[in-house]
Amino acid sequence: MRKRVGDESQMESTDESLGICRPMLSVPFEQNIAEPEHNPNVRGDLGKELPDILNRARENLQQLKSQGHFTVAAKCRQTAE
Repeated sequence: MRKRVGDESQMESTDESLGICRPMLSVPFEQNIAEPEHNPNVRGDLGKELPDILNRARENLQQLKSQGHFTVAAKCRQTAE
C-alpha cells in the first residue's frame, strides 16, 4: 500500500523541470492495521512516550545537521523506482 503524506490540494505551476517533484519521497507502508486492532487510547498511550519521542527527534536533528542531508532508506528508493 502506498500513501502520500502532505497537502492534498491541487497546485498549479508552469514549471516543467520537475523541480517540484524531485524532493518528494515515496514511503511504503507495509503493514495495514485492521479496524478491530486499532487502539482507541492511542493518544493517551502516545502521551506517555512523548519525552522519548522528543529525545529521539533531537538526536536525529543533530545527525541531520552534521550529515547535511536526509538518509533515504533502501525501501524508499526501491518504491520510487
